[in-house]
Amino acid sequence: MGLRACGFTLVELVVAMMVLSIAVLGVYTASSEMSRRSADPILRTQALSIAQSTLAELQSKEVTSLANCPPVPESGDRAHYSHLCHYFPWTDSVVKNQFDSVLPQFSQYSVDVKIAPSDKLGPVGNTVSDETSFLITVTVDHVANLAEGALAKLSVYRVRQ
Repeated sequence: MGLRACGFTLVELVVAMMVLSIAVLGVYTASSEMSRRSADPILRTQALSIAQSTLAELQSKEVTSLANCPPVPESGDRAHYSHLCHYFPWTDSVVKNQFDSVLPQFSQYSVDVKIAPSDKLGPVGNTVSDETSFLITVTVDHVANLAEGALAKLSVYRVRQ
């Protein structure tokens, strides 16, 4: 009676391990991409809320020309700003509330605000003076999203009435 061989050869085991490792790698790649994308809507929603609240604060201020801007209050913090020109130029990149307090829960976000005089409003040949109209652009980003561009970017024109 001869011995009957049972089991797998070394070549069969190596091939099986290669197939299994490729399958595991595919599952891992798909699951990591899905988990990254599931956090993305949350980041976008928070960034949009930050941009909207910053824009609402800016829109609530009185508009004057940069040349006729009243002095910034002595305290120097945003809680006492009364005119849009007090925010020019915007120097904060940290998320703060309207009382100029840092919001630590949003420490991973950055805010960029551009306030620029604009003469692009009004019908052709009868545009609004760039002394009384401004384009306000608020851009919010997150450190996890720097390679992909801004999470939220809102622009609005503000005109002195």
